Amino acid sequence: RARQPRSIVASSPSTSPSSQAYACRGWYRRYQESPSLVLVCGAGHRERMTITLITGANKGLGYETARQLVAAGHTVYVGARNPADAERAATELDALPVRIDVTDDASIQAAAEHVAQAHGLLDVLVNNAGIAGARKPADDVTGADFAAVLDTNAVGIVRVTHAFLPLLRRSA
Repeated sequence: RARQPRSIVASSPSTSPSSQAYACRGWYRRYQESPSLVLVCGAGHRERMTITLITGANKGLGYETARQLVAAGHTVYVGARNPADAERAATELDALPVRIDVTDDASIQAAAEHVAQAHGLLDVLVNNAGIAGARKPADDVTGADFAAVLDTNAVGIVRVTHAFLPLLRRSA
């Protein structure tokens, strides 16, 4: 049986919309402890925190995107192919770690099942994982080198999107 969402009223001394939004974001920590929590802001506006997954979020642009989304009150999954990297980044960012290797169907499916069990849906998917490929002169780059880049940077996007589409559709 699905758990019914609980509500918390986030009140603020001011009635301005911006302070009401701030009051709602202030409950973010409590929301992380109880994913079924629904916020009711000062003006009676009902709000569910956005759930976001970012692949390749253990460094670079993915890490910075995760940092900014966490600061904005999103529940963010930091995806990385190395579980230790995902855990480190998630701890630093106050986010949630998830192991996901965009070249491995089993890893992608496990990540989708993990998010589904925890939240039942996904609001935002950021396909950020990518590799630069072999760092060697053009004369030395092989078809296999380029295939690895395409498998991560192009085919990986299709794999991840396909696996998470059912969760994204539940959010709509």
